[in-house]
Amino acid sequence: MALTSYESYSSLYDATYVGSKRCGECHTQIYREWQASPHANMMRAPTPESVVADFDDHEWRPPRMEGEGPAVARMRKEGARYVMELRHPDGERYVEFPVKYVIGYQYRQAYVFQAWDWQTGEPTGVLRRFPLQWSVKRGEFFPYWNMQEKSEPTIPDLWQQMTGATHNSAWNLFCARCHTTNLEIVSEDELHTRGETRWSEESIGCEACHGPGSKHCDYFATNYVNRIAHFAIGSLRGEPVAYIANPPKRSKGGDVSTCARCHGPDIPTINTEIYRRYEPGYSREGKVNDLTPFLKSVPLTPGRRNPTIEVWDDGMPKGIGMLLRSFIESKCWEATPEGEHAPAC
Repeated sequence: MALTSYESYSSLYDATYVGSKRCGECHTQIYREWQASPHANMMRAPTPESVVADFDDHEWRPPRMEGEGPAVARMRKEGARYVMELRHPDGERYVEFPVKYVIGYQYRQAYVFQAWDWQTGEPTGVLRRFPLQWSVKRGEFFPYWNMQEKSEPTIPDLWQQMTGATHNSAWNLFCARCHTTNLEIVSEDELHTRGETRWSEESIGCEACHGPGSKHCDYFATNYVNRIAHFAIGSLRGEPVAYIANPPKRSKGGDVSTCARCHGPDIPTINTEIYRRYEPGYSREGKVNDLTPFLKSVPLTPGRRNPTIEVWDDGMPKGIGMLLRSFIESKCWEATPEGEHAPAC
């Protein structure tokens, strides 16, 4: 590394993703903390360390069937594989689904499998989620969407959740935008039965919240003066550092956009693709770096009881899923001048 003169930099830029491991070469302490965080461990291959559910020849029945009749679902370990089975609607057989990824672990854990063409047996490129998740607090499997919708978990319904032509049943075409870094949908058919996706990193890497880091790395890699100057700029003056997005140093709206992309469930379908393409940063090419225009897209209809968009009778957001919306409807947010960072973000 050479000691040279200070290099100016552009406030607008576009970069590529380099991966969290590259970030850890300089940000060693923060990288170690990230490695132990829920973000870093959100999406993992199934192993004894990552699976929190009971797969020791476990059987599941809906509460109304507890202890009666054949199991609706069975979970087992088969060597290094973790397998979930669901009874077919014909009632005569079970169909097995090897777990490809586990999602989450703190409060609940979901299970994703590689879907296949039922006639040819070939993979379709679509990853789907099993309809049962594990509740860490209760220590049991439960039908997540049926609980959300307060509906009966029948066998046909469980199959429909898993194989139906709905966007959110195709995990990597919808949900994965919040469980991976830089999800790219290469192709998908209209019914979401086939698709191809790729991502820069499994789980939520550094760049999911700070934007792609190639220019940041290149700018500081060989120049001590740049490092010293930006230590003063960032740490002493509180200003943004070159070629990276730091949410607390962004202005009102830009700061919460980083969190809103995944922690704001009140997203109408028409805006889903905008949220997927959102990227923290300061793009010269016009990429979506700010979700402020979309944060209040869904009206707060008093008494609304949608599973992910609940509203109190007085018109205020309700429930843990609406925490971010609650904040941007608050007096704290309202009192923050435009162009300044909102204090609670």
